[in-house]
Amino acid sequence: MTTISTILATISIIMPLIAIVFGLFIYNLLKEMPKMIGEKIKSEREFTFNKSLQIDQFYRKDGTLQTIMMQWAKYAMDMDFVAKALSTDKGKRDMNELLQKTVGYGSPRTIALVSIMFQDLYKNDSLNIDETDTSTESGLDTLVILAMIFSSLKNDFTGQLIDELEIIKIKINDYDEYETRFKARIEEVNQRISSR
Repeated sequence: MTTISTILATISIIMPLIAIVFGLFIYNLLKEMPKMIGEKIKSEREFTFNKSLQIDQFYRKDGTLQTIMMQWAKYAMDMDFVAKALSTDKGKRDMNELLQKTVGYGSPRTIALVSIMFQDLYKNDSLNIDETDTSTESGLDTLVILAMIFSSLKNDFTGQLIDELEIIKIKINDYDEYETRFKARIEEVNQRISSR
């Protein structure tokens, strides 16, 4: 019996000590929790800030990103420029170079948009643009995706979001007549991207 009473006495001494140690652990954990959360938030903010700085520095460094974006802007704003550019060997080389840079610097969304545009052009045999009338449905569809590519690149390189429809409004004087078609095309392209 003395062994049992000794064990019980030891347990009665140890249990409060365990409770005190556990309590101190919980107290210190709760005391440090705000610091840990603060450090986590600070770390995430620093990451976002550093990423923004990196993008900005890269964007301003040698002008490559600006050149890529401005070339796509030319295509989006002047369909005749596309026709002229792709009708010459130099224009085709320039387009291939632009595609290489776009794949190298663009986001997965931008690359998917370029891919969809060219697949549609291949299917419609519209790469022979000499015959393509820019007011046709195919021309309007191409204009929409060019605007989407430019908008996506603008977001990739500057973090600024631009509505594709605003780009189209700059180019099309009868926008209201085709607005439903433009919105449907944007929705269709976005669904094709999300289903990949």
